[in-house]
Amino acid sequence: MEGASRIMFSNKVMALMFLSAIFHSMGFATPGWLFMKLSNGTIHTGLWYGVHCDSSSCSTNTIWNLDQSHFKFKDSESLSSVLSKYQVIDTVALVASFVAILMNIVHRKTDQKLRFIWSVAICIIAMFMAGILGIVTAAHFSNRIRHAEEFYNTILENESPYRIPYSIIFTGLGGLVAIIAYIIVAYRIAMDRDKKQLSNISYQMYNLD
Repeated sequence: MEGASRIMFSNKVMALMFLSAIFHSMGFATPGWLFMKLSNGTIHTGLWYGVHCDSSSCSTNTIWNLDQSHFKFKDSESLSSVLSKYQVIDTVALVASFVAILMNIVHRKTDQKLRFIWSVAICIIAMFMAGILGIVTAAHFSNRIRHAEEFYNTILENESPYRIPYSIIFTGLGGLVAIIAYIIVAYRIAMDRDKKQLSNISYQMYNLD
């Protein structure tokens, strides 16, 4: 695991891990999961709160206190119910991205004989979870918005008020960066293992000669 540890906590991989955590945090905290343009202003809705702005002022409310009448989903599910699923998944993705970074700190502070055993493994799993959950969350919620737009266009025969959901973009980017870091680590660990195997074979052949 020593080679894996050296690869895992290289500067490039750590930079990607930090970037992933930043993107995940932005997606988690910003009110842009549903961005709607209405006749009397705009609504920016995040996982936890929404901001309703008109020509004169803006007001902020939690998801549960927002006016639900603006949000028309195909299955008639309420906004708070729709977002509750993504609150859980995105929270896990965010925590996983920080766990990957935390494992780097633990790895550097822990006794050398012990740190290779578990910190690297946890870091790999955390990176994979942050990547997959971020991408899946962004893709699945984007699909929900697509269905909501179809509902406006076909059932209500109105132009869809939904605009680009920037928080979903941040979440998807956080997942993508984490997956890139995971692939780099997995590839370099595999290459490192192959080099060691070739070195052992060469050593054995040299001794036979």
